Amino acid sequence: MEQHIFTNENAEEISRFKAELINIYIESFSGEPYNEKFTPADVENVIHSWLHLSGGFSLIIADHSVVAGFIAGYNLQEEDALGEIICNCSSDLICSDIFYVADLCIAKKYRRNGYATKLIESLLDNNIMFNEFIARTNCVNTGSQKSFIHNGFAIMNQVDQVVKSKRIDGTLQQDRRIFLYYKRKK
Repeated sequence: MEQHIFTNENAEEISRFKAELINIYIESFSGEPYNEKFTPADVENVIHSWLHLSGGFSLIIADHSVVAGFIAGYNLQEEDALGEIICNCSSDLICSDIFYVADLCIAKKYRRNGYATKLIESLLDNNIMFNEFIARTNCVNTGSQKSFIHNGFAIMNQVDQVVKSKRIDGTLQQDRRIFLYYKRKK
């Protein structure tokens, strides 16, 4: 199993994985529980944000040079709406000190094999710029929740967000997302 880490400094190197990342992203979010519609251009913009925003970091895990999944994000202060939700829930949280895990996606054929856990562990081991991490997932995505909780994240009680997004059937619908928090032990 190979791991590739990308930050603001080597962002252009991710281009060799772009087609696979786009496919995995669309595959992950077009299925249950999200059923969201993304075009390849939409996903290219997402990939760009992972690496060009403050604290941008992404990690790709590959199996025999085939991308199995990825985890990516950036400094929470780049997300005004999310930062407001998170930092208003506790005076102890400072947005500029928190890494926001924007996306965690595993290709269908690699799911339920521990890849999500490996990616979260690697993120926590390799992203030394931050000591606090926030992840957001659909409230019914128990697989994602379990992966984060297994790695020391805790669900933030009474902190959630209603998200409206375009669905694969063309409608605009909303769902509830919850947040999970991790603080590195010093």
